[in-house]
Amino acid sequence: MKPIKIAVAIALLPLMAGCATEGFVNRQIDPLADRLGKIEAKLSALEKQAAAAKAGANELSPADQAALKEARDLSKMAYEKACRLEEQVKRAEEAAVDASNSARKNQKMFELQQKK
Repeated sequence: MKPIKIAVAIALLPLMAGCATEGFVNRQIDPLADRLGKIEAKLSALEKQAAAAKAGANELSPADQAALKEARDLSKMAYEKACRLEEQVKRAEEAAVDASNSARKNQKMFELQQKK
């Protein structure tokens, strides 16, 4: 009888070791599911904060808007002054060319008068 009990025990041993009840599995998974739910909630909150920060970064404060407007106005004024200076430089260059031509003519006239 002993060998039969041992044989039955050996035959049933693999069947008993591999079975897990649904309750056991749920008890093992529930804490993990709760932790996962908390992590997902935190992730969602962080994504909302990041989106709000990104939206806020794209908006300028009134002081920044005023500074930007002032910078644009100053840039426009500097451009206009540069254009006016460019025109004045062109006129000065033309005057220098005219003066140089006039000086050459006067030099030639002086030389011709000296030869006479």
